[in-house]
Amino acid sequence: LSLSGLEQALKVFKTTGDLKGEALIMDYYGTYYGSQKNMEKSIKYFNKAYSLDDSLNNQFGMAKVSFKLAQVYQFTGNSDKAAIHTAQAIKLSENTVNIKQLALSYLMMGEIATTQHKYSIAEHYILRKALPAFYYKLKDKTGTMNCYRQLAKMYQKQKRLSEAKWF
Repeated sequence: LSLSGLEQALKVFKTTGDLKGEALIMDYYGTYYGSQKNMEKSIKYFNKAYSLDDSLNNQFGMAKVSFKLAQVYQFTGNSDKAAIHTAQAIKLSENTVNIKQLALSYLMMGEIATTQHKYSIAEHYILRKALPAFYYKLKDKTGTMNCYRQLAKMYQKQKRLSEAKWF
């Protein structure tokens, strides 16, 4: 969708009182501005989307938006806020039994913990949470490979090269 298309859709959703549609458009805006490296606007629109999803008690949408906020904060180097939003995404994903979002959130928490040099926590989230979800529950090869890639980065940062070479 183009920005003008999003604006038109937003007008229709506001006119009809479709809050779920509005939340979706805010999510699209957040993604668009994130792709343009305008993180301030991205955060603003994701927060609007989260508020709309919250007003609808749409935990699935709230989990998705929390994860996206975590990604933006991680990109900007604010790992503390990224961890807060990832923890929120984990909790909401557990409530909705959204295994894919949960696995992605576990992997993100492992990445954040690696950034913060909390290696035992990172290893726990990747090996005990994300990897089993991707490999056994979802049979997701891309997710599994991303877990291995993150483990290799983590072991390399720790100079644990014998473990890093496995991945």
